[in-house]
Amino acid sequence: MSMFKITHIFIIFCLFIFLFACSLNIPHPPEFEHFEESHLDLEKMTEKEIQSYFKRKEELTKALQFTEKEITVLNATHQSHLIAAIGIQSPTDDPSGRELLELASDMESTKGLATVSLIERYFEIIYENEYNATLTTSLRKYISSLQQNHEDNALSYYLYAYVLQKKKNDREAIKQLHKGNKAKYFHSYSKQRYQAVVEASEMVKYPKFTARVYAMQNFVPTGIYMSLFDLCRNLTASKQSKEARKECLLMGKKIETASRNNIEKLFGLGFQCMGIKENDLESKAEIERKRKEIIDTSFQMSRIPLKAMTEDFWIQYYQHFFEENEESATRFAEEYLKQHGE
Repeated sequence: MSMFKITHIFIIFCLFIFLFACSLNIPHPPEFEHFEESHLDLEKMTEKEIQSYFKRKEELTKALQFTEKEITVLNATHQSHLIAAIGIQSPTDDPSGRELLELASDMESTKGLATVSLIERYFEIIYENEYNATLTTSLRKYISSLQQNHEDNALSYYLYAYVLQKKKNDREAIKQLHKGNKAKYFHSYSKQRYQAVVEASEMVKYPKFTARVYAMQNFVPTGIYMSLFDLCRNLTASKQSKEARKECLLMGKKIETASRNNIEKLFGLGFQCMGIKENDLESKAEIERKRKEIIDTSFQMSRIPLKAMTEDFWIQYYQHFFEENEESATRFAEEYLKQHGE
């Protein structure tokens, strides 16, 4: 499974529950009435339709963003998770977003949501630009702090492995992957990212539905996962490729098992695919079976008719999604349709 395929699937999954504006000049923040269901099949869309789609997306994105006044209100709370929410939603190339995440991380007595989100922002910057020694020094400091506070979480070991590999220390990077794979659990903080943005949005008077749609934009720390793809790609092409494949395979299984949403499960399967041997056709077939099952389950949501998409329905859907998992949310949607008819 290529990184392109994973990225393409990630974009589609992010958008199948993302609703787009019916018209331009959207008020801030948008109300439920300003949204329409968007079923996307880019391969079947004309160039004009694709351009119109991206224009609607851009307009809605602008209407959803926190204003300067709202940012001031959230900053004044002096609560790390609310300040982190601003940074999470800020564009990668916005220096103020990184500064807010650094502030929020420094405020955390026990490193968690803000620190992971800051690390993710560093990874995004490095991934989209190039290796930066100064930035990586800061990155290592925050990863070390996270590891000290959460030594049982595999995440910090995987992150440190990335830093080591960038310094061409492949053997030590593989050792860190091994430590992560032996850790008690894997936790990406995706749920906490979502909850922080919802709380921040509602504090500045976003409607419940709009706050949840806004929070869905960036709840998965994609920058971290894409960097881990980079890590495994480099390690499996190194002199320690045999050990690297084994650890990347185990990392993928750990992430898949721990994930409560299909996007992160797909990332986990992607890592596994990078770890299995070329001639292991049975394992490849099993990964493909799981991948197809996840995609089929996720696209069930795109088949829900527009009349089912009431504001209350979506609020309840998101509650099932994050309080339990995506499978639970899909079951809720199916039961809802049975009770209300299609």
